Amino acid sequence: MANKQRCPRCGGNLEVLRSYSHCSGCFYFEDYWNDADTANLQALSEAKEMISYNENENDSKMENAHDDKDCA
Repeated sequence: MANKQRCPRCGGNLEVLRSYSHCSGCFYFEDYWNDADTANLQALSEAKEMISYNENENDSKMENAHDDKDCA
């Protein structure tokens, strides 16, 4: 199902589709398609970043809890 908007280049009709948009007046084109491999690698790197952040957060809490105790 197409959606009509204004073209940013010429102000004509921009047909917006799921994977791309195009203007027939000035041949403006926007690509919304993502490569599956690129999306997968990005998701894996974000997951790795979240896991490392959580591990660092837990390590700092453990160190702070140990420093608060009075040792004999």
